Amino acid sequence: MQNVRRKVRMSHLSKVKQSKKVIEIGAVEMINNQITGKQFQTYLNPEGRQMNYFAQKVHGISSDFLKKQPKFSEKYGELTDFLRDSMVIMHNAQFDMKFLNMEIKNIGKKQLTQKQCMCSVYMASLLYQDEKLSLDSLCKKFGIDLKVREKHGALIDAMLLAQVYQADYDRFESVRLKLLQQNN
Repeated sequence: MQNVRRKVRMSHLSKVKQSKKVIEIGAVEMINNQITGKQFQTYLNPEGRQMNYFAQKVHGISSDFLKKQPKFSEKYGELTDFLRDSMVIMHNAQFDMKFLNMEIKNIGKKQLTQKQCMCSVYMASLLYQDEKLSLDSLCKKFGIDLKVREKHGALIDAMLLAQVYQADYDRFESVRLKLLQQNN
């Protein structure tokens, strides 16, 4: 009998909206409802763009810190190695994909497609009508401790998303597989 491993990467970005630059990427690997411990995390140099006061407060990251970080082009290979042939699930994927694909386009590489990514907000909207669908709300729904998140960060948010997915895995997987069939 063939062992089918469903490999999923939960991903989250931190970005500077007004400058349209990704400043942090975090991803967590899940295989068959198990968080494997494999992670990808990097801060990125926004290449001359400044963090505004609000963004610094939310993320706890300063412009001075980011100036010392690698550029997206320097981390692209590691990111694609980590994401290779996995379904990527993002909370509010359309928004995150727009920023990520803008960075990818700027370095002349092949952008992510809708078939490679799924939106956990959309999947949750199909499962939990009339409920708040923010990551915080979903964590509270499943009793996931938010104390680990002092500031918004890409890796911690990806880990929280993985825990939400894990908490209602069978239903999320059912929706994910139906959406995959519809898109093929």
